Amino acid sequence: MKFLKLSLAASVALGAFSTASFAQPLEDAIKGIDVSGYLRYRFNSDYYDNGNNNSNSKNTHRWKAVADFKAPVADNVAFNLGILYNNESNNVNHGNTYPGQGSGLGSGKDGSFGVSTFNAVITPDSTATTVIIGKQRLATPVTNAGDDDRGTGILALNSDLEGFTFAAGAFDSWSIDDVHKGYDLGDNLGTSVTKPLYALAGIYGVDTAYGHFGAQLWGFYIQDIVDGLGFGELSWTGSTFNAALQYAIASLNNDAGDVLSVVHPNGNPAGRANIPEANDLFVINLGADFAQEYNVPLDVKL
Repeated sequence: MKFLKLSLAASVALGAFSTASFAQPLEDAIKGIDVSGYLRYRFNSDYYDNGNNNSNSKNTHRWKAVADFKAPVADNVAFNLGILYNNESNNVNHGNTYPGQGSGLGSGKDGSFGVSTFNAVITPDSTATTVIIGKQRLATPVTNAGDDDRGTGILALNSDLEGFTFAAGAFDSWSIDDVHKGYDLGDNLGTSVTKPLYALAGIYGVDTAYGHFGAQLWGFYIQDIVDGLGFGELSWTGSTFNAALQYAIASLNNDAGDVLSVVHPNGNPAGRANIPEANDLFVINLGADFAQEYNVPLDVKL
């Protein structure tokens, strides 16, 4: 592994040593690194939601930039680094008490910048196993890696059995982007959930002449939040059409003093959340993607 060259590259990038003698080591250090990402701008307005009342409308400019760096595998280990800029609170409030003035004025603060992922990926030769250690995106049925859901811990994936993938993960801190603002439960403000999250999964997939058939079963435990959460799915994907059946069941921990009772007290004198402990959900997904078969960029979901 090129620890020396990577360290040297970082020093040159920071301007600590800017002599021509380091040009070749820097070139070697960055050779083979895969870079991917995107830039996105979005303007949101709730003008029509407020009955066309401009005095109460709120307009925001939302900026997001993602850059992921993946180093080549050396001695069965690869390193990943992700940089994220996500500023979605640039309020240009046209109905502000002071006319024409809003927080950010279209640019906003630059505090929403940081490291989104930082991990090592280990792939031994003797087994079809991948172990990811560090800060990583959480791609599970109950989280959304595309929306910056991430955790710090370890995830192991094994595919020694043909068609099967088994997963086990443990994270001591994690964050999701859509929980309640104002609580230390993880959101775009940069806070994280400090309760451990554990996950086990079995995933199966097979390609046939009639399309791809898949199945997956997940189990989760989150200390002081979820005593048990299960998710199952049966799916089929053809050249154009697709369908899926999903079922989820959860046993929530809403004891007094635990996380959910703080977020959802609902005026309960005992301090308990007014949330049923047992919850379940059944979903049917039907869809059609016309891009592959008909070269039409149309994807329909029901």
